[in-house]
Amino acid sequence: MKVGLLGGSFDPIHNGHLTLARAALEQLSLDRVYFVLSPLSPFKLTLPLTPASLRLRMLRLAIRGERKFKVGLWELKRKGPSYTLDTLQDFEKAHPNAEVYFIMGSDSLRSFPHWRGCKSIVRIAKLIVGLRPGALHVEPEEFLKGALITMSGRFPDISSVDLRSRLREGKPIGGLVPPLVEAFIRKSRIYEDPRRPS
Repeated sequence: MKVGLLGGSFDPIHNGHLTLARAALEQLSLDRVYFVLSPLSPFKLTLPLTPASLRLRMLRLAIRGERKFKVGLWELKRKGPSYTLDTLQDFEKAHPNAEVYFIMGSDSLRSFPHWRGCKSIVRIAKLIVGLRPGALHVEPEEFLKGALITMSGRFPDISSVDLRSRLREGKPIGGLVPPLVEAFIRKSRIYEDPRRPS
């Protein structure tokens, strides 16, 4: 079984995440992609986050009807910051025969050498990277060579930070998030508080 894991805060999940996951499914012939929700990223410890329960609801709405997309709840079951290495080790124990790929955008690849246990991560999983339009090519560290796969295609330049800003300013987000997610955001008004920092 070939499995991809795409991690993130998903605050909110958007079409860039979904495009990345679909490209990985097709180009690597994956059997499944798990969207691993991080309740507390070690890179966002001082930033306000939407409650994980609401981010989880948006994630489930976003992948509704996508047979090969699943939600990974491993990090929701742990206390404290979420580390990719812990998640991959848990997954490896539960699925020792799976061929594992970790999916990320080029922005994450730039910071990857600073992730906890980055060298151990690439011993468990190969990295699949989708380059956003205009993204600079990142020369991989020596330890990444042989463990890095770059995907071809058009990956939308969408960020959750920009989406939250648009929502606070009352700007449209149609085409940037799945329709069910947009309807949930509009109904719940979770990003409309002007006092909330980005």
